[in-house]
Amino acid sequence: MLTTIRDLQLSYIGQRAVKMLQCLRSQLVSATLGFDSDTDEDGFFDLLPKEDWPLYHPTVLLARSQSTLEELTSYRWDVDPDNIPCPMNV
Repeated sequence: MLTTIRDLQLSYIGQRAVKMLQCLRSQLVSATLGFDSDTDEDGFFDLLPKEDWPLYHPTVLLARSQSTLEELTSYRWDVDPDNIPCPMNV
């Protein structure tokens, strides 16, 4: 399995990209994640129940890079003040 990726940029993230991020073994230094949609259809979070959103927070998806990640940029990650990720991951 590829373990040498250090910088990662993904746009139009959907279920396949999420699965890849969950399985990623590389220790990332920087990541840019775009959850926007490239069509007029619903985006990633429009298809998920709100209570599932914290499972897909960028810090949760990149938990394996917690000790090495220096820069994280995320676009269109929906925020709900009642559903926040565990502070230990941030």
